[in-house]
Amino acid sequence: MKFLSAFIRTVDKTNDFIGRVLWVGVVLDSIIILYEIICRYVFNSPNVWTNELCQYIFAVYTVLTGGYLMRLGMHINVDILYVHLPPRWQTLSKILTFPFFLLFVGAFLIIAVGFGWESLSKFEHSGSAWDAPIFLVKICVPIGAFLLLLQGFVELIRNIQTLISSENAISGSTIEGEKNEH
Repeated sequence: MKFLSAFIRTVDKTNDFIGRVLWVGVVLDSIIILYEIICRYVFNSPNVWTNELCQYIFAVYTVLTGGYLMRLGMHINVDILYVHLPPRWQTLSKILTFPFFLLFVGAFLIIAVGFGWESLSKFEHSGSAWDAPIFLVKICVPIGAFLLLLQGFVELIRNIQTLISSENAISGSTIEGEKNEH
């Protein structure tokens, strides 16, 4: 149990740190866009790099914050049936749908590793007028997929713990399996 607790704490703290640091990307994008607007319309001097840089910053914080958003419960759910289920059945549905999550994110991670490695091995650049190093962005994709996968396992563990503790509460036993005397 100590290992699971340490694993959960480490993954949560890692995704929290990344999510809180990368909110700066939103502010940075806003500043760059404001700078471009001022340069373009006030000084009649547009830049070739601002739009591309904003896209890269957006891509980085989009792919790296997936685990953080999962931790906060901010991913989209299809709530047609889910919201009408009792809490215990909601937890069970999360456990039963985990293999689909694992299949999707696992496949995405495998593909992303190849995608990122290929770009890094070529030191790929965008080929635009600015010719930015795009490999830096592409290596963030497998990192983000891995963080999302780790957070998915943490959520699975939490859901199993919740289901077990609710079953123990229903059966009248404690977590250690001892019967409560009334």
